[in-house]
Amino acid sequence: MVVRVMKTLPPATIAGAVLRDINETVLPRQTFVAFAHATRWLGERGGDIHAYAETASDFFDHDPQQASAALFRMQALARLVHQEPLPGWTSEAGDDGSLLIDERLFAAVAETPLSLSEGRVVFNRDRLLQTAFALGSRTRSRG
Repeated sequence: MVVRVMKTLPPATIAGAVLRDINETVLPRQTFVAFAHATRWLGERGGDIHAYAETASDFFDHDPQQASAALFRMQALARLVHQEPLPGWTSEAGDDGSLLIDERLFAAVAETPLSLSEGRVVFNRDRLLQTAFALGSRTRSRG
């Protein structure tokens, strides 16, 4: 059997393409917030990435692009809130590592662009909070 080996791309090129796909994927804000609510029990029950992936698939109508974008965004949010306090947006972590997160922050996670830092998908803290503030202002002006 003859197999042609495809040319490999540098990791930075692959990571950039994946990041671009994630940022270009539209996640309906309310669906993402509902997804965040649905996943809160997974950690308590020892849920692994497979449980999160299955939940994301269900919430985003089995669209693999939306499901993977949601998972990358949740992971970036988790990394951020455990590294830096976000006073007024998150509570202090409980003994089990869980914390309460303002729903407007989850809504901002659905639409704030991600970036790469040291090979990881991350949020720019200030940009994420600006988006959350803007969403909060829009919500208050409608109510």
